[in-house]
Order: sequence, then structure tokens, then C-alpha cells
Amino acid sequence: MKKHLAALALLLGGLVPAAHAIDTFNADNNVLTLDSVVVNGTQFNNVSVFLGNYYVLGIGSSQPWIPDTCGNDNITSPRYNAIGLGMNITQVIQILGCKYDPALTYRNSQAIVYTWHAGTATINVFFETSGYTTKDIGGGVFKQAQGF
Repeated sequence: MKKHLAALALLLGGLVPAAHAIDTFNADNNVLTLDSVVVNGTQFNNVSVFLGNYYVLGIGSSQPWIPDTCGNDNITSPRYNAIGLGMNITQVIQILGCKYDPALTYRNSQAIVYTWHAGTATINVFFETSGYTTKDIGGGVFKQAQGF
């Protein structure tokens, strides 16, 4: 099996131009596409493997993929209302289902403001200067929103 995988990887690595890819599995056709695979110390890039009958032997980790940008379904009133005081950044990202925009991050001596946006909708959440826990910046304000 390793020899067949190495041959397939070598063939595909030579035919497919180098590009940054995300490892994916297409359940419709049982094709596993990998950004890179190392076989006997040699790295093969852009590898696609057809899996006939297969068994999952183990899982190293199982974290859901979070998109870098938000869509209109991420920046909504129900999701905004679910963000609570004292939450950590991971919890807020899980609620919104997308990552904040690092270009819009604002820091001062009192807080860090992370911003999520899609179109004209924006959510700002205030965090401790450590960046880990939401923070009340006065009068119960720890988040702001507009555009939805």
C-alpha cells in the first residue's frame, strides 16, 4: 500500500502545480486530498488519494474548521446576543463561526477590541489586555454591533 501511495503521490505531485491547499475528504467520491505527504523522508505536494473500503485508524485532533472571513449568516443578532461577559476568545469565535479581522484589531492600555464583519454588519467585542476574556469597559459595555 505504501508503494502505491508513494507512486500515486509522485505522479500527482509532478502533474499538479504547487499551490497552497487545505486537506479535504470528499465523501461523494471517497477522494482524500492532502496538501503534502511525507513518505520515507520525501515530501510529496498536492496529493489526491482514492479510498475504496477504508477504516479510520485514529484521529490526532478533531477541531472544527473556522473560516477566516465572516458571512452574513455569522454576523446576526442571535449570535451577538449569545456573546457573554467573561467569555474567552475561543468561545466568541465558536459562537460567531468565523475569525475576527486582525487588521481591525485595536489595542490600548485598557482593552483589546476584536472586530468581526460581513458587508455592513459589524460586531466589536472588548477583551482584557491579555486578549483572553471579554471585559466590561464601563456601564456593562463589553460588545457593540451595527448593521444587522
